[in-house]
This record gives sequence, C-alpha cells and structure tokens, in this order.
Amino acid sequence: MIVQLPPGLWGISLLGYLLMLGDLPHRTLHQMAQKYGPIMQIRLGLMPTVVVSSAQVAELFLKTHDNVFAGRPYIMGSQYMSYGNKGVLFSQYGTYWRYMRKLYTIELLSAAKVDSFK
Repeated sequence: MIVQLPPGLWGISLLGYLLMLGDLPHRTLHQMAQKYGPIMQIRLGLMPTVVVSSAQVAELFLKTHDNVFAGRPYIMGSQYMSYGNKGVLFSQYGTYWRYMRKLYTIELLSAAKVDSFK
C-alpha cells in the first residue's frame, strides 16, 4: 500500500526543520502554509510531523477521524517502565485505555479524592 504524504520540507539531516523555524515559529509555519497548503509535513529532529493550519482540516483530524490518529508510537523503554505498556500514558487507544482512563478519573481524580490528598 502506497501512502501519499502531504507536501513539505525535510530540512537538514539530523535536526530536520528545527533550526529553520526561527524565533517566531508560528510566522514561519504561516508562510509555509501559504506555500504548501493547510496540511503539510516537516521533520522535527528525526520525527516526521504533520502540521495542520486550517480549522476545517483540524476538525477532521481531531473530531471526525480521531480514532485513526489517537495511537501512540511504540517505545521500547515504555515496555519496561509501565509493566508492558499497561499504563494510561503508554497504552494504545482502545477499550483497555478507555477503561483505565475511566478508572483514573473516578478513583483518583474525583473532587473528593483530590481534596483528601491535601
């Protein structure tokens, strides 16, 4: 399966586009959006990053197709730090993650529990 990537710049080898963003990165990204469109790809360090600069496209990413983009990258260190990716921070989005988030919210982060921790 061939994936069509959005247009954009890759920058220099190890740093990507980090140094080229300058002191005002929001202005640099705005200029790039004028040239490449509302969705573009840049490299931040070694990580390819998709930049969305339109409210309509951001709504597609964050609201309509949120399940597709909700996953987390696999990090080998997290396998050992969170007992096999069982924590909320490192587990993949799904039924287990939703259950754990509900458990944290009800049991640890409720107003009564937070007050009792004081």
